[in-house]
Amino acid sequence: MHFYGELTKTAEGCRILEEKGHFNEFSQFIVACKDEDEDLEVITKLKSCLWAIGNIGANDGGVPFLQRSGVVRDIVEIAEHSDVISLKGYVRY
Repeated sequence: MHFYGELTKTAEGCRILEEKGHFNEFSQFIVACKDEDEDLEVITKLKSCLWAIGNIGANDGGVPFLQRSGVVRDIVEIAEHSDVISLKGYVRY
């Protein structure tokens, strides 16, 4: 179980996620840092953001967040091109 994944199982949870803006913060960080391959602190946060977004998108309520953000394109880019093997492992196809 993951907090954000559980949150997107209900309409109320999705509303809260939207209001708080966490999804947008995660997706913006992914877009800004998708090419990082040296700074361990940034890579760790990037993994956390990928993990959270993956769990959000794993539920029907979370899919619209992914569709609106356009972040899927950047996640696929990480999976296909990142030099950080452990980062690629956080992206589920």
